[in-house]
Amino acid sequence: MRWDADRRRPWAFKLYRVPPDHPYGRHLYALVEHCQRDQNLARDPRLGLPRVIGVTPEGRMGALLPWVEGRPLESPAYRQIYLQGLASRLWLAANLASQVAVLHRAGLVHADLAEPNLLLVPAGGRITGIALIDMDGGGIFDPSGRCLLPPLVRGHADGSLQAPELLVDPQRLPDLHTDRWSLAVLIHRILIGGLDPFFWLPVARDIAEPQVPWPPDPQASPDPGMQRWTQLHERELRRLNARLRSYFQLAFYPPRLPNSRPTARDWEEALRIAARWTMSCWSCQEEVVGEGRERCPFCGDPLPHARIHTPRGVHPFWQEGQALIGRDLGLGGVDAREPVLILRRLEMGEVGVQRGSFPIRFANARPIRPLPDGTYALPPAPGRHALAIDPGRGRAPIRIEIEVPTR
Repeated sequence: MRWDADRRRPWAFKLYRVPPDHPYGRHLYALVEHCQRDQNLARDPRLGLPRVIGVTPEGRMGALLPWVEGRPLESPAYRQIYLQGLASRLWLAANLASQVAVLHRAGLVHADLAEPNLLLVPAGGRITGIALIDMDGGGIFDPSGRCLLPPLVRGHADGSLQAPELLVDPQRLPDLHTDRWSLAVLIHRILIGGLDPFFWLPVARDIAEPQVPWPPDPQASPDPGMQRWTQLHERELRRLNARLRSYFQLAFYPPRLPNSRPTARDWEEALRIAARWTMSCWSCQEEVVGEGRERCPFCGDPLPHARIHTPRGVHPFWQEGQALIGRDLGLGGVDAREPVLILRRLEMGEVGVQRGSFPIRFANARPIRPLPDGTYALPPAPGRHALAIDPGRGRAPIRIEIEVPTR
């Protein structure tokens, strides 16, 4: 059912089988009241959270919630997501992490992060977004982690989606830490073609055993078929940068402690950075996250990073937030450690340049796009961008060039 209440977006009406005095009804009232108090939840168009509660003449409860367009994330869709390329997978995973981060900042635990509760948003034949739905069985926690409203659900028992502590303790409630486990599992599946992080275990409960390693050793299994899967797994992990691989280690490596799991906000930031740094090796054509590595992890050849030409040599730009300091320009004394430029990758493949302690001026007429935060966006087209650095104190300007490589 759709209802365009304010002529700006469609809405849905969800009818429940319970009256208001039912425990589930009281739970739903408390959840909606909490959501109504948080404006960030109300403004996020991706979250299909119940906004208004009502009661039908028959005494059944109903909830008004934003209509979320899309189709459930099912196994065949993972192949389409994989074929869209590494950057697309990273952006989709970041989109999911961003929504979970919004919930967690508001003290909400979804408690059922799983494929049936994720809708894929299509556009032009591609999957361009993920929407998180069915929050009504979740719970509320205060900033200290104390449970204010216990969740009604314990997640899906599909693969390794349930956190180890929930598998070994039936009385334990889902919380922020168990949500973070499920999020890490879903991110792994999105990035690696639907492959569960513990795909080689015959029983899901085995993930709670401290001696179970992660990731699996490709040579540990005598089964050739399983060896092919573990080799594929190792190869896909190799595409990622050190930050993402370390986050998977924190989530899944024994003893799999709840407090060690990256937050949704950690995942979101790391995935966005990785997506901006996705590139294809010019030698072997493999897609990799180039941030933090100068060479291709598959063939060993240099990756096509931008280069900074200074009076003291050439510096490859291969790290997010990389700084050029005074010493790189030949400055000494107190200026030697001063940041001159800070560089980062932008979403469209541009090189973002921020000035440091000294004024800068672009000396060439190539199109430079200034951004509101003071960053200059250099177009990704091959070529050189000349800058003049003014070190002050009567010293002559220092010329440098930022080269976007030509194949």
